Amino acid sequence: MQVEAFKEVEGTDFQIAFSDDYHQNAKLVEVKILGQARKSGVQPFSLLFETIGEDKFYDQGTYPVKHPSMLPLDLFLVPLGPGEKERSMIYEAVIN
Repeated sequence: MQVEAFKEVEGTDFQIAFSDDYHQNAKLVEVKILGQARKSGVQPFSLLFETIGEDKFYDQGTYPVKHPSMLPLDLFLVPLGPGEKERSMIYEAVIN
């Protein structure tokens, strides 16, 4: 996964499958570069997603994530806490 691919879709909606029968829209609100690129050329980065419409959060874990312009992928998401909007939750994925 390359940071540039996510920078192109920053601010757009993804769909996270928190269970087989429950999918929730989440906006990619931030793509953040983490430190220096490794000798291998891999650039670590984090993704912040904001879900809206529920007060509850889902446990950290690996969830299928989809975007119309990207191939489906599985991301390990960690709930960070409520977002700035009412009834929202922030989740983070770190890619390294």
